Amino acid sequence: MKRQILSYAYWLASILLWEVVLHLAAFESLSRALPMLGFTVAAAALACFLTGFPTKAGRIFAACVPIALFMVYAVQVVYYDIFGSFLSVAYVSMGGAAINTFWSIAVAAIGRQLWRLLLMAIPVAGYFV
Repeated sequence: MKRQILSYAYWLASILLWEVVLHLAAFESLSRALPMLGFTVAAAALACFLTGFPTKAGRIFAACVPIALFMVYAVQVVYYDIFGSFLSVAYVSMGGAAINTFWSIAVAAIGRQLWRLLLMAIPVAGYFV
């Protein structure tokens, strides 16, 4: 039971951190934060459930989830910095062609958002420590 409480606390804190950083990068305030809190609680519960399987496959899956979620949030922060809007799922397939054309702009945006990206990487590092 204690392990599951710690797992839920980890996911709740991680997703809340990612949401707050993304929210502040996009809106520069927490004025629209109420929906973010509801999503954070639901997402943490789902992540806790999905990573709680006791088998070896469950442990491997649990190690991949923080990295995947970090990548989703990091891409959104950088994309918002470049285009001023969030990345739609419909545009994901065009990402390879776009990065070849706009790689210097993407690198500059990563540089501008580096402190946010490093802050967002803390839960990933914490998971593996």
